[in-house]
Amino acid sequence: MSESLLLPLRVPGAIGRPPKSIRSAIAQINVQKGQFRNVTEESLLTESSSASTLERDVDMDGGSEENSIEDIEDQTERISVGREDMLKHITLARNEVFAALEFVSFVLSKYNPRQAELSLSPEARNNLKPLGTMEASAVVRKGTSQDSKTDVVAVSNGYKTESFRSCSSSLRDAGKRLRNEAEAESKYWEQIMSIKADGWAVSRMPREKEAWGVHFGFAEAEREFRDRGFAALRRHDDGGVYLDFGAHPPYSRSILAIVSANGAQRASKLQTLHDRRLFENESKMQKELLLARNGLFEEELYHEICREARTLTSYGVEIKSEGVEFDIEPGKRVLIRLVDIQDDNSESPANVDQSNRNLPADELAITLRLLLCHAHQENLRRRSQPPPPMTARPKSTPEYPLIRPILAHIHHNRALRSIENLMSSVSYLCSAAQIPIESQATCYSQLPPLSTSPMHTWLGNLISEPLTTTISLSLPTSKKLDLRLRTHISLPIFGTEMSVVPPWPKYDFTPSRAPPRLTNLSDIENFLLRVLNNDILSWIESRDWYAGASHKESNDSMELDTADQMTNVGDYTQWKVFDHLEGRLRLIDRVAFNASSRLNMRFGLGPDSLKFTMADSGKLGISTATYVWAGSPESGMPNCRLRRVQGKNGSLGSSETIALASFQEIVQRLMSDGIRV
Repeated sequence: MSESLLLPLRVPGAIGRPPKSIRSAIAQINVQKGQFRNVTEESLLTESSSASTLERDVDMDGGSEENSIEDIEDQTERISVGREDMLKHITLARNEVFAALEFVSFVLSKYNPRQAELSLSPEARNNLKPLGTMEASAVVRKGTSQDSKTDVVAVSNGYKTESFRSCSSSLRDAGKRLRNEAEAESKYWEQIMSIKADGWAVSRMPREKEAWGVHFGFAEAEREFRDRGFAALRRHDDGGVYLDFGAHPPYSRSILAIVSANGAQRASKLQTLHDRRLFENESKMQKELLLARNGLFEEELYHEICREARTLTSYGVEIKSEGVEFDIEPGKRVLIRLVDIQDDNSESPANVDQSNRNLPADELAITLRLLLCHAHQENLRRRSQPPPPMTARPKSTPEYPLIRPILAHIHHNRALRSIENLMSSVSYLCSAAQIPIESQATCYSQLPPLSTSPMHTWLGNLISEPLTTTISLSLPTSKKLDLRLRTHISLPIFGTEMSVVPPWPKYDFTPSRAPPRLTNLSDIENFLLRVLNNDILSWIESRDWYAGASHKESNDSMELDTADQMTNVGDYTQWKVFDHLEGRLRLIDRVAFNASSRLNMRFGLGPDSLKFTMADSGKLGISTATYVWAGSPESGMPNCRLRRVQGKNGSLGSSETIALASFQEIVQRLMSDGIRV
């Protein structure tokens, strides 16, 4: 066998795979083992024993047949990769050798052109023309002198010194910059810690992990305003902190409530931070954060007011270019605007006199802010509860109840004021006539005491529950009448509901029926007057009236017979109701219980007058006396007028104003003395 090792560059086939042909197998054997003439029996035995030893070593290592096949496949892959790498390097080396040979041949073409031309490749022979244009010569390096060495050393030392000096200066400048940066960073973090110590929430920016920001808005606000309530804390070069609000910074704005009545406008006080007397001890950053928070809060408040106003057009709420406007009383309107706060001296529009303050306007503005805070509190409460089941329907965002509670309060007070004015006028007239009537109103009976419940719970009851007021009347017959007013600008009332709290007064002379349905203020006024009239009639009917020894009829012009001159009614008599709708009563004999007297009475109570008429019928005609108590609490004591009419044809008699007297006193005098013309 030959001593040289010949390795094929093609990848061997898989183990156990038969060769493609005998010719390829013979060629492979010739390459690996040499010619067949060199194969002897001893060489075959040696090779066989070596293979057996290798197999025993593999078996002793515990390798299984499957592992051997996997190892062989991995080895085959490594050999393939190594072959490609080796071919790449061989090709690169061959190209470099050929390039070096071409260069040497081109240099030698000057001295031996013919031989050099034969050694050039055809490509080089065609591209490198003309031949013999390159010459090579040996360069003898001259020795350097001592002066040159000294100069080189000096220059080298100079460069080193300059580099050391530059490095020292750079290090010194870097130290200064590092110290300034450390001081600025320390100042920056001190301000951030002071902001956090003031109660503001500080966190990293969502998209800038290296930057920090402060949450000055409200976490329970709508998404649009919640996202705007976060500002980045940027750093100046000196370490100072400034707020970066982004594309939508909050402006210095405030809600302004303007109440217009009879051409005069009265505005509420603006919520501003420019009052140095209130914030003179606050830092600059604290003022900026408070101003941004209040401005964002006012913008959200006006936004929610406009959203809710679109659903309340049926209640007279209008959205105009100036703002949101609605009535609070007849002839009095309120306008809610969002105004800019320019500086310390310009707090409101120029056409509104800020010196003409109005307490209702301030109360309205404060109420709107409290209701928005309560809406935020309700959002937090709902968010802390388990979420509702998932549905395919999109989640809607209801409007906050901001104007609805105010409208409910206005409508409720309007109805209550109307009833109180009626009862005040009626009580005033009855007190002048000494007829006992009392009224008492219990307002907002559905609300718990504010001292025993948290503010958000109290506001929740105020918004969710109808406003309820109970009016209790103490009637002359000691009976009670309770009226209930319930107002809610939502389901199921959508306004003011008026009802009678059972049991309601019943009388013998009235039919038994259920309380009527009261739909408006005129219905309840008519109902109250009807109940009061019936109760006063019952009060008159239940009393004993003293008539004296006799009731005489006298006439200056003629003498009457005995039956007509004397009407004996006894010492005590009683009035009996025979027409409660017209308020008519008749004097009857208490013993015989018959209408033995010719005296009749008609009683009527109205919203602005109390009137009764007593009539005495005789042969000469009907004599009447009418007493009217008229007046109001604003006009002073009421005037009591007496008008007498005598004659069959109802001719008018004299009318005069007499001294104030009670109803019982006048009736008793008429029963005792009679009606004198």
